[in-house]
Amino acid sequence: MTWISSIAVNSPVPSSAKGPLAPTVDGAVRVGGGTAGGGLWAYQSYFQIKTGLNVTVIYPDQCQFGLYFDWIRFTIDLSDTLATGFSPATYYDSDYLIGVPVDGNDDPQIGTNPVDWTQISGSYGSMVQLRDMYVENGTLENYYVDDSGGVPNDTGDGQSFGDSGVYVYNPAGHLSGYVSIDMQQIILDPSLGPVGATYLGYRQNPLTVTISGQAYLDSYIVFLPLVLSSNP
Repeated sequence: MTWISSIAVNSPVPSSAKGPLAPTVDGAVRVGGGTAGGGLWAYQSYFQIKTGLNVTVIYPDQCQFGLYFDWIRFTIDLSDTLATGFSPATYYDSDYLIGVPVDGNDDPQIGTNPVDWTQISGSYGSMVQLRDMYVENGTLENYYVDDSGGVPNDTGDGQSFGDSGVYVYNPAGHLSGYVSIDMQQIILDPSLGPVGATYLGYRQNPLTVTISGQAYLDSYIVFLPLVLSSNP
């Protein structure tokens, strides 16, 4: 999994990019914590990563040169699905409900237009990915790479199996402004078909609780018979 953690900078965080760091799902928390710039909450079948940073220019301590960002990628990359026993595995998103196999072979039919949700289903389970992005200055794209032959930008094993998430860049040069992401993963039963739209709907229309008073104008006394018995 590749993601950028928060980096403290002097410029303020835009109000439109701010969000609560408190967990959004009730239940026992397996892992939880965070700072003003980001947080991580993990439950049995749900985990959420929220982070952000100002990417205009960063001057690390004791460094006279500034750091610039040409692109940022937030993705989750699987291991070899055949070697791990996760196959047969399938990738779906809101623009491609037919799905493609996650097998280390390129899938050019998956586009780069931003999508509402993505999903990977396999023999161990299915994972729906929802994400909210704020990009002040830059271009946002859907990112999906399934290529076991060698990926230049992969700094791990050089392979990608269903590597999915988002890619942010500036066609005119360096990135600038504030970038944030709220990435949510829902873990479901194995080998499910495309169900991402259902869980996107749950997030967009959360359950609400309404409390109202109800008056009872009449009162009743009810007598219940009682029978005593020595039998157990």
